[in-house]
Amino acid sequence: MGNNKKVNLYRDTASIYDLDQRSITQDVENQIIYPELIYYVTNQDGVEEKIIEPLALKYYYEEQVRNLLQSNGFKIVEEMGYYDRHPISEGPELIFICKKE
Repeated sequence: MGNNKKVNLYRDTASIYDLDQRSITQDVENQIIYPELIYYVTNQDGVEEKIIEPLALKYYYEEQVRNLLQSNGFKIVEEMGYYDRHPISEGPELIFICKKE
């Protein structure tokens, strides 16, 4: 992008539909979701354009992450469910602090 553009980023990965009612597809067997990043770019002349960037995001379940870490020589030192140190069972995230064994 050139210097003459202002970029605003709107994204919605928490629900099935974004603001434009575009559906997010999911490959359940391979654990991949296909959301889109939607950029609204306003040119210097005030004309706004919409740019859609498709993504493919692999997701993992807690046991899968634990197994991957441990089978690759990492010891889980601490685990959290969010950055405020909520227990992993109570948070929306999977955060592991590890040490290489």
